[in-house]
Amino acid sequence: PDGTSDAIEYIPQVRVGSQASQIDQFLSSIPKDKLNYFMAFNEPEIPSQSNMSVAEAVTLWKQYVLPAKEKFGFQLGSPGMSSDPKGKAWLQEFLAALGGNDEIDFVVVHWYGTDMLQLASFLGEIYDTFKKPLWLTEFACTIMQTDQPATVGQVQEFMRQAIPFLDKCEFVERYAYFGAMKSVGDWVGEANCLHDKE
Repeated sequence: PDGTSDAIEYIPQVRVGSQASQIDQFLSSIPKDKLNYFMAFNEPEIPSQSNMSVAEAVTLWKQYVLPAKEKFGFQLGSPGMSSDPKGKAWLQEFLAALGGNDEIDFVVVHWYGTDMLQLASFLGEIYDTFKKPLWLTEFACTIMQTDQPATVGQVQEFMRQAIPFLDKCEFVERYAYFGAMKSVGDWVGEANCLHDKE
């Protein structure tokens, strides 16, 4: 995007099904040497996110995502799944419906909680299930209660444990904390913002 430093790698994503028909046009606007990875569909198993049935996602994957991979030659991430058990089940059903013709290079997951051991267990379970490198593209220390958010101390302690683990974990290829933004919202908790408000 305009204004993004060349030192920052931009990785495009189509978040929802209604954007799928625009993938080719959008990716054609990115210089080929900058287009190495692509991700599609954000938390399709969640009604408030991309909210997609497996059948709809499979149709769009075949119609738009796979042709874009063939044309542009990027590495392809799976739909980004939440850590809710419904996420894993949705992805298993999606891959089964594609019958091995998914062309996925890495599995995209999200995780929110406060327990580092639970994060490690979740990532291990996902890797053992899908046997592909993992991209943890959203994670944060949160109690998931707007009236009782995680404290700065809890977030800092979680980060002290999580970052070294993720750096050493052989099957976690990339990770991104949520978030480097002015506000992460009450559900995640403002203690997770990675900079001062000013």
